[in-house]
Amino acid sequence: MIKILKTIGIVLLSIVGLFILLFVIGYIVDIFSSAPLNAITKKGRADLMSYRMDIKDNAWNEYAQAIEKVKSFRISTEADIFLKGGTKVSPSFQKEVEKYPAIYPIIDQGNSKKACQIPYNYENGWKMELPNYIAMQTITKIIAIRTMQSLIQNEAEKSVDYTIQGLMFCDHIIHGGPVLINYMVGVVIYGITLKPFKYGIENGKYNADQLRKISATLSHCEEALPPLSWALKGESDITKINRFNFSSLGVRLSCWRYFFSPKLALLRGLNDLQGSIESFSKHENASLEISNNEITTGYNYIQDSMPERDLEKNPILAPAEANFSSMLKRKIELVAKLRSLNLAAEIMEKELKVGVLPKTIEGLDGKNIINPLTGIEWNYFYGGDSAVISIPPPDPHDLNRILRLVLKRSM
Repeated sequence: MIKILKTIGIVLLSIVGLFILLFVIGYIVDIFSSAPLNAITKKGRADLMSYRMDIKDNAWNEYAQAIEKVKSFRISTEADIFLKGGTKVSPSFQKEVEKYPAIYPIIDQGNSKKACQIPYNYENGWKMELPNYIAMQTITKIIAIRTMQSLIQNEAEKSVDYTIQGLMFCDHIIHGGPVLINYMVGVVIYGITLKPFKYGIENGKYNADQLRKISATLSHCEEALPPLSWALKGESDITKINRFNFSSLGVRLSCWRYFFSPKLALLRGLNDLQGSIESFSKHENASLEISNNEITTGYNYIQDSMPERDLEKNPILAPAEANFSSMLKRKIELVAKLRSLNLAAEIMEKELKVGVLPKTIEGLDGKNIINPLTGIEWNYFYGGDSAVISIPPPDPHDLNRILRLVLKRSM
């Protein structure tokens, strides 16, 4: 019995000794990792502060007022049906729409400003206060409803101007600060704003001058779209200044790949994150290159070539890891919408000029005839009195995201 107790005691002492040894090793490695980690944090803080520009006429001042006015609004699902071309308006929806006019001049005034900077408290890291993104989407729907109302009332010129105002709002918001959620919301509100354009082009609501104006606007939107890697860089800097809990036993033991040093794990993770963003930037540029010989762009390029990230195994940063490829897909889908609508505007302009729809898209704008989701030309089907620009969804199961434009010959 004594021998058994002695054996148990030795085992327990060995376990305790092992834990002490691991903590000593981890603590020593922590000390050597502190200086380079502090340097990274300091640079991250300086980079974040550099994002704050001195803007005298900040469009956000007006947008913040509009957000306050609409944050209690609850736009019904009938609005989404209306924006897709459903012209039946119930009395309750009409009453809802009557609330909106007070918002328009505030947004228009904000759009007249040259720049927008959302006042993020970057120094608070992940705990920084975010604006009301739901209210931003509400504002976008309100602007789009005004546009659709004008289209239905055959006031096409007003409709074009209203949609341009909506796109200016989207452009200001997406440039408001290098924060991933802000960028993704920007992509969403762009999609909402483009719905009336789609309806108007498909239903022949615009004349040639208006179509040219639309085309120029859509081209500007694509050119002005900031790279997603810009937002990822900002998110990386926010990560660098966060306060992490290094004292937890569980955290230290999970860092066994890093000599039980949470600081070394974070240091390696931040370096891996930097490398991933640099690699991502190259992939982002390559994914939007124009090609019609080999499928090397869009979804196929991402799926085949997106680099694996060591962050997936990092115990400190893995929980906050961004899904880079998914976000890039959403951006490419937005570019596809801009290009397909731009192509459709050019097709309808030619139809107004010669009286017939083009039988092929050969010879039209070389950039817009390429579908960025695949890297090859859009599917174009000519049927005499109508034509269809389309692409099946990248995932056969994702039937809700089929991109399809049906163009009708004007009568």
